[in-house]
Amino acid sequence: MRDILMIMKGKGDNWMNSWKGILIAAFLLSTASVFACEFTFTLTNANGSSRNLRPGTDIELNLNETYTLKIFLTEDHNNCKLSPQDTDFLLNEEKWKTTKDYLPLQLLDGISWLSQDSRHHIVELSFQTIVNGSCELEVLRDCDKKEGYDEFIRFVVN
Repeated sequence: MRDILMIMKGKGDNWMNSWKGILIAAFLLSTASVFACEFTFTLTNANGSSRNLRPGTDIELNLNETYTLKIFLTEDHNNCKLSPQDTDFLLNEEKWKTTKDYLPLQLLDGISWLSQDSRHHIVELSFQTIVNGSCELEVLRDCDKKEGYDEFIRFVVN
């Protein structure tokens, strides 16, 4: 009887270990990025204080202040055919450009990417808040691998 209990206990442990492995794998897969690219965002105000931003959250800004949004792009796959310059920045569904001074966030300089290597790129977007209210900045990369990238940052200007 003791031998049978030991065998059953051993099978139970194997069964339990299998379920633990399945649960861990499911968790890891659920937290994996669905996008083919990863972006990180850091916002710096005129005083030099910085904070990391998460897409999908509201970011409060002060009216008539200048900010710099530093964006880090990491390509998750090899041989990406889409250059960093093909990343679109849409403010309230319009292409964000220095010539569009009627948008609530005035882009101060042109968009110019710097490449650290073939998969890591940085751009700094300096802008001034000129209108109270909220607006959405959409960062969009439309590529044929995975899902590209399409996220929003919502700015609320007071």
